[in-house]
Amino acid sequence: MGSYLDNVLKSKYYAIGFEFYSGSFQTMNLDSIIKSKNPAVMSVAEPPLESLPWYFNNTGKDKLFMDFRNTGAEKITNFLLPIGMHSFGSMYSVKWPVTSQMQPAMYDGMIYIKKSTAAKNFTKVDL
Repeated sequence: MGSYLDNVLKSKYYAIGFEFYSGSFQTMNLDSIIKSKNPAVMSVAEPPLESLPWYFNNTGKDKLFMDFRNTGAEKITNFLLPIGMHSFGSMYSVKWPVTSQMQPAMYDGMIYIKKSTAAKNFTKVDL
């Protein structure tokens, strides 16, 4: 979806990555024996050493926002390298790795929140 929006909106599109150290989120649970169309609350443990959320956690800040687009590439060279990041979407399995090798600078900006909390009272709405 991000690639499609980027192609259509060009410079008006601002892709924001979201990273967290630990916590929970809502997604489709691929490991559940009982299949449901409603999202489940999933939790993840602390990320591996030297992953992006690990480095963010070591700043001592609970919340950060980094604007890659308006900072200048010469100032974000370390964010151009692949590093372990959380990569969860509409589906999740506990069998998947906690982090995947990605480039943070593929986003225009990055939000970091130390502890993620799943949305409350979320139910699927049929349109």
